[in-house]
Formats: sequence, C-alpha cells, structure tokens
Amino acid sequence: MIVAGILSSATIKERELLCKQIEELGKGDLLLLDRGYPAAWLFALLRERMIHFVARIKRKFSKKIDNFLNSEEKERIIILKIHHKKGLNCSIDKKIKKDGVKIRLVRVELEDGEIEVLATSLLNKDKYPVEIFKELYFKRWPIESVFNTLKNKLQIELFSGKKVKVILQDFYAKLIQSNLYRLLEICSEKKLKKKTKKYRYEYAINENIGYNILKNKWINLLSDTLRKIIKTIKEIIKSLIKHIEPIRQGRRYKRNKKTLSKTVIISFAKRVAI
Repeated sequence: MIVAGILSSATIKERELLCKQIEELGKGDLLLLDRGYPAAWLFALLRERMIHFVARIKRKFSKKIDNFLNSEEKERIIILKIHHKKGLNCSIDKKIKKDGVKIRLVRVELEDGEIEVLATSLLNKDKYPVEIFKELYFKRWPIESVFNTLKNKLQIELFSGKKVKVILQDFYAKLIQSNLYRLLEICSEKKLKKKTKKYRYEYAINENIGYNILKNKWINLLSDTLRKIIKTIKEIIKSLIKHIEPIRQGRRYKRNKKTLSKTVIISFAKRVAI
C-alpha cells in the first residue's frame, strides 16, 4: 500500500524526498532503501528518529566501504562522519553530528556471484544474523513492482493537462487507483487460495487484466451508495479470480525500455516518490 506520495522536480534526489516524507514514519519502522538513498546524514536522521534501515550501498561510497569489500569479512561495524547538506529542513542532533553514526555493513552474494554491500542500523548480531539480510532486502521487490505498475500500467507520467492543479489531480488519482486495486487483491486472497489449493505453483491475479477489469469501475467505487459499492466489489472479485497466473520464483527478464508517443502530454522533469 502507498502511504504517501510526492511529485517534485527531477533535480531533487530521492534522499531529499525521503526527508520530506519522514513524518509518515514511526518509531521502530524498518526502511528498505535502494542505492540512490545512502548518505551519512540520512542514516543519522533515521537513527535519531529511531527508524531502522537496510540500504543497498554503492561501491566507492567511502573508503571504509571499499576496505570492507576488499576484506573477507561477512560483516563489520563502522562509524560514518556526517556532512549534513545545507538547505534541508531535517535537523540532526548536534551530538550525533559530532560523534558520527554507527552502522553495520553486511556482505551479500547474489545468485550470479556478484557481491553487494548492505548498510543497516540493525546492529545486534545475535538477534539479526548475517544470513537474514539477503532475504530481508529482497522484500523490497514489491516496492519496485509498484513503481512498475504506476509507470507502465497506470501511466503516472502522462497527464491530461498542463496546469499544476490538473497534473497533481492526475498524480494523486493514480495513487488512489493503485491502493484501491491492492485492497481488492487483498479481498480476493481467500478465494484465490481456495481455488488454487491443489495447484503446483502459487498463483496471483493477472495485474494487466485486473486493471482492465477495473478501468470503468473506479468512479462507482468512490461515488455509489454503500449497497451498490458492495455489489460492485463482489462482481470485481469474481472477475479477478478468473484471471490468474502462476508465480515462478527466480525468473528474470531483460529490461526493455519503452518509448512513449510524442503526441501525449508528458513531463519528464518530474520525480515520483512513494
């Protein structure tokens, strides 16, 4: 489910958008961050707010990361110095700025033999052993799937007008559509499991067909009487269950970049954060 969304200039980086959304997070939450996010000041800010993180970190992020990569260690605890970026609204405690932020580095080997380094605030080695982090980080995959859906199926980068109000209206409408679809998926899970109980693979609703089923029903779900809405939901769930596909773990596909038509109204200078 999408908790919050921001539409901003593409010149604003992911970590700065996260700074703007940090109030949506609570004490004890765990963030799974891709390699565009890591920064010592952001790690410090999250720890000050008692928010945990597991972040994929780039090579050459710092000499300490390179030294860890060149070693044979599976994990290492380091302290990063903080260079807080000016102009951000997120303030960091002076003591944390002075002492630096303590993080744990974890080495993860992928199926193809490539080595990735994860930076985490989960410092307790007994409670959080090295072995859990590969699976834990890959729980980020559903987040990437949501971005894929927003961009390619809901076409969130296409707008019906050029005015700011129109663009924002289109943007947030797509977020609502995504959440409504996810709620309907959740409502369908019990019947889906019953239908596929004896099947070889785990099954999921075909998302392409699912969104096509719902394309003319969004307004009804938001504006009809309660009785009609319940009836519509039952009809949708019945249709969704008819269009399912197996989930085969570990399958990979070459990424094909799509070229959008030049005739549509689109702003390429926008960055989406959810």
